[in-house]
This record gives sequence, structure tokens and C-alpha cells, in this order.
Amino acid sequence: MFDTRPASPWHAGEREMQRRAGSLDALAAVGPRVVRDHMPEQHRDFFRQLPFLAMAALDEAGRPWAGIIEGLPGFVDSPDPRALSISALPSPADPLRDCLHPGAAVALLG
Repeated sequence: MFDTRPASPWHAGEREMQRRAGSLDALAAVGPRVVRDHMPEQHRDFFRQLPFLAMAALDEAGRPWAGIIEGLPGFVDSPDPRALSISALPSPADPLRDCLHPGAAVALLG
């Protein structure tokens, strides 16, 4: 018999936390409906209006750093549904800045 359920959008660490919280089954059903590989136009428009973003990334030792990136509305753009373009950097004194390099994984909250 084949499993016809959609693939989980959650990585192994997220699934382990969901299991510990007792929400693994509930989030297995919800995840494929709400986690997308693209941004709807509504989200793309939202990002363009923001004056700041919260960003996090890992440094070379694997330690997480978070900071604020700011600019005039429009400093974040979405040229297509799968991309954000950010025309600002954290302050030179912010350790997060050193975490940003081509290919770095980042987390954003707008």
C-alpha cells in the first residue's frame, strides 16, 4: 500500500519538538496546507511595506544571532513568489552581520 499523504514540510528537529509537545499528528495535518514553497501576493505586498525585519542566522561556530534590519518601506522587495530581496544590512557592530554571506541560511520575521 502506498502512502498518499503529502510530504511533511517540517524538518526532523521540528517534528521532534512537536512530538514532545503532543502536537505531532495535528501539525502533520496542518503543515502541508499552510507551509508553502512560495509567497502569495498578499505576503509579497506585506514585506514591501515594512520598515524593519527581524533576522537570525548562525555564526561559524553554529551559535545563533538575531538582529533587526531596517530601512524605508520598500527596502524589502519580492521580485518573484520565491524570493525576497533585502537592500539593507545589520549595523556593522551587530554580530549578525558577520553571519551573512552567500549561501547562509537565515530566518526572517516581518
